[in-house]
Amino acid sequence: MAKKKARVRLVDTTFRDAQQSLLGGYLRTDEIVPIAAKMDSIGFAAMEAFGGATFETQLLIHEDPWDFLRKLNKATANTPIQALIRGQNLVAKRNFADDAVELFIKHAAKAGVDVFRIFDPLNDLRNMEASIAAALKAKKKVQGTLSYAISPAHNLELWGSLAKGLVNMGCHEIVIKDTS
Repeated sequence: MAKKKARVRLVDTTFRDAQQSLLGGYLRTDEIVPIAAKMDSIGFAAMEAFGGATFETQLLIHEDPWDFLRKLNKATANTPIQALIRGQNLVAKRNFADDAVELFIKHAAKAGVDVFRIFDPLNDLRNMEASIAAALKAKKKVQGTLSYAISPAHNLELWGSLAKGLVNMGCHEIVIKDTS
């Protein structure tokens, strides 16, 4: 039996992580969308352009985050749009009720998010349940994401148990996120 060749897939995070970490989050929709349209032909597995601090920043610069997603989605017909969602916190710094989580995910999916990369910084799967369920209900790809850490408690048994929990919740893919 021939071995299946592994395929490397690249996800561009320029419009979320670089925007948030390097650029202070102040690129406007009319600056991002034309660049994203040119990047659409590169062949990325996805463009992570929503989540983290992007939602709050767009509000601070008086832009509509939902309109941003709609315009970005229209400009990137060949590349799925990915969102980084902090479990029960969504894109904020506090927890939300399950119905608010479901409504937010529903709107994000309708506005153009194709892939939801959902994580909890403490790797507490309970904090990811509502977001995962909402993204699955919206019929979107769900990446259950583990925040990598090195400690005596973080051993292969723990990582395996957490990954199995994410699979049992229905995640399509398991991602290990190194936030260092």
